[in-house]
Amino acid sequence: SDDMPEFFLEKEEQSESSKKNVGENKSQEKSKLFKRPASLLKKSTKKELVKSETSLVDPDYNRKKLFSKGINLMADEKLEDASRVFELILRSNPNDVDALLKLGYSRFHLEDYSESMRAYDKVLDIDVTNADFSEKSNISPGMLKKHYSPTVPLRINITNPRSDEILIGFGEKYKEPNLSKSGDLDEAAANLFYFLEKYEAKGNKIAIVPIPNIGIGVAINDRLNRAVQ
Repeated sequence: SDDMPEFFLEKEEQSESSKKNVGENKSQEKSKLFKRPASLLKKSTKKELVKSETSLVDPDYNRKKLFSKGINLMADEKLEDASRVFELILRSNPNDVDALLKLGYSRFHLEDYSESMRAYDKVLDIDVTNADFSEKSNISPGMLKKHYSPTVPLRINITNPRSDEILIGFGEKYKEPNLSKSGDLDEAAANLFYFLEKYEAKGNKIAIVPIPNIGIGVAINDRLNRAVQ
């Protein structure tokens, strides 16, 4: 007979159905493999595009970001971290005056006076007439190497002056003129160049007693050593 037994017809139908399901499953799996994540299909926002273009077009973009970060760290009184940020800027551009000023300020308030003065000296090497210097440095302009070079003999670390010398003292054991009777180094730093210029103008030879080499005394001694050289 040409008629296929019902048993075989059922088997054939099941086989066709099974093939169809397998085909559909493979198609779905293939679709999953080649489907791109939604995050990749998402178009960049206008803000992201502008930011990306800015970073490529503006060579100063990273410097601005770092400088802003340094300012924020200073505001949070994280001066050590701020110093490191400004040093990063200076690696790219050692003559960045604003970064030097901020580094000098940070080191000064960390009581690292030598590094502070080094940064401020660099500012004056670059721009001796920098208008922002005296406002931002927290150090008397006279404390910097560009501002004082004696025209009279000057000796430092002297306890027994010569008869023709004016002795500038420090501490209660010395009479006037005295940088600070109370031994206050900040007061001494403020008075130092006032006394030097005063007695220089009179034509006096000058001797200065030893200044403690601690705190801002390090900066005072650094300046005096520069002056006598």
